[in-house]
Amino acid sequence: MEQQRHEAVASPLKKQAGQSGSDGNIYRRDQRIEIRLSHEERNQLEQKTVAAGYGSVPQYVRAVVLAEQMRAELTDKA
Repeated sequence: MEQQRHEAVASPLKKQAGQSGSDGNIYRRDQRIEIRLSHEERNQLEQKTVAAGYGSVPQYVRAVVLAEQMRAELTDKA
């Protein structure tokens, strides 16, 4: 049941490569999250993005947030 529900809400496949970036993602990114930052917070985020070698803030945020989620899941299993 859980797997069926997850499949029903999964994003459709992209129609062409590069449609949602060049990071190897095969699904169309059609969900949006907005946050408000101060000017200083935005500058810090952009500096961290460049320092980490990412081409865009969204790529950096995905990598950091999803990696943190994966670390937490692994820690919970240990």
